[in-house]
Order: sequence, then structure tokens, then C-alpha cells
Amino acid sequence: MTLRPDLRKDLERTVIDAREAAEAGARAALGALAVPHSEPYDHMQEPVTLDECEELAKDLVRAGDAADRGIDKWLLAARFAHAMLPQVFRADL
Repeated sequence: MTLRPDLRKDLERTVIDAREAAEAGARAALGALAVPHSEPYDHMQEPVTLDECEELAKDLVRAGDAADRGIDKWLLAARFAHAMLPQVFRADL
């Protein structure tokens, strides 16, 4: 079954309007999450693995900073997550 040309044109316009509304909503949601750029930040290009967090945590403990005495890979991963996405990951762990 085919649509009449006038109905096809109405459907096309409705689909375009819906797409534009969805894109505007997505931009607003990203803005509310404080993600102003569409491209990823440089520090987010290469994710840090838990194994790397474990090694970094051991290095911090060996360095002897009092704030890092009890740190483990999970706490360090939480710090990194909060630093990159503070609106998503809380700092008060």
C-alpha cells in the first residue's frame, strides 16, 4: 500500500520534527549533566583498567602520602570516576 503524496509529505515532516525534538532533548540532557562538548575530552580517550588502578594505588601507598594510606584499586577508580564525571559519581565515598 502506498500513501497519497500529501500524506507522505505530512509523514516526512512529522518524522523530521520528531528527530529535531529528540536531538534538542538529548542536547538539553547532556547540558544538564554538564557535558557541553560533543567530542570526548582528551583524558577520556584511554580508559584506566582496574589492574592499572591497582598498580597506581600501590604506588600511592608506597609514596607514603597520609591521605592515600588505605587506598585500594576501587577507591582510586572512584576518585578517577568522580574527577571525570562529578555529576554522576559522588566524592563522599
